[in-house]
Amino acid sequence: MRSAVVVFNPLAGKRRSPALLAKLLAGLRQSGFEATPIPTRGPGDAESRAREAAAEGVETVFALGGDGTLRECAAGILGSETALAFLPTGTMNVMALELGVPVRPVRAARAYAGARETRLGVGLAGETPFLMQASAGVDAFLIASLRPREKKWLGWASVVPAILRSLVRYPFPVFEVESQSRTHRVTLAVASNILRYGGPFKLTPRADDGKLQLFLFSGRGRGGAVRFALSLLLGRHLRLRESALEPTRQVKLKAGPEVPFQIDGDVLAREPGRPLVVSLAQDTLRLLLPAA
Repeated sequence: MRSAVVVFNPLAGKRRSPALLAKLLAGLRQSGFEATPIPTRGPGDAESRAREAAAEGVETVFALGGDGTLRECAAGILGSETALAFLPTGTMNVMALELGVPVRPVRAARAYAGARETRLGVGLAGETPFLMQASAGVDAFLIASLRPREKKWLGWASVVPAILRSLVRYPFPVFEVESQSRTHRVTLAVASNILRYGGPFKLTPRADDGKLQLFLFSGRGRGGAVRFALSLLLGRHLRLRESALEPTRQVKLKAGPEVPFQIDGDVLAREPGRPLVVSLAQDTLRLLLPAA
């Protein structure tokens, strides 16, 4: 049996119930993992708990939660020989779609029998690791507009009222992005490490060769935002004249306090007036994927 821990938030909804946890541990045991449940003690604690497990030589950390929990656990074990695996119970579960992990956590636990291992590059927003994207603009404002009660009752559909609030309240300011010795003036910038964005939508090609994919959009105002959203739904966003795409090893986002930032679905706090440098970490992450 392989040693493992399951890092989870004991206060996060009904899906973290003792009955579910017992089923998950039994499913992992069937898959060859002797897992110990590790509850977090507060916001951001998943990273510390994962780091402690890696320091103790635990072979695998299972992140039970959403994309944010997975990102925190990844940050905790980056640079170690401990592997990361995902048991999704979040609202969007974008990384589960990207990695081919079943979105039902008990089914996911059983799917790790004969798990295969891969390596995943990890982005850095300043010094903060991320797995999916770091971005600035309206998508970060949308994330900040999500309300916990709506997420609880509406699930993924909670993005609809958040989109409407964003269209009404966000001023769509222009800011600068420096990449490949060039300066762009845009209203949205996304440095992406994976294919998917905001759910099942495919924003960029997969990042490879040690680079991030940088998507830039210079459309102005609500009209530009609606045009981008509709074209993203249809998979035609790269055809817009306001869109640009380039691979990059490093990008600098220079924006005022009116422009929000996000990483992996969480608002990113930053020092006002200081540019945010986004790059790839030197270390890659050991990642377990279901066998099928």
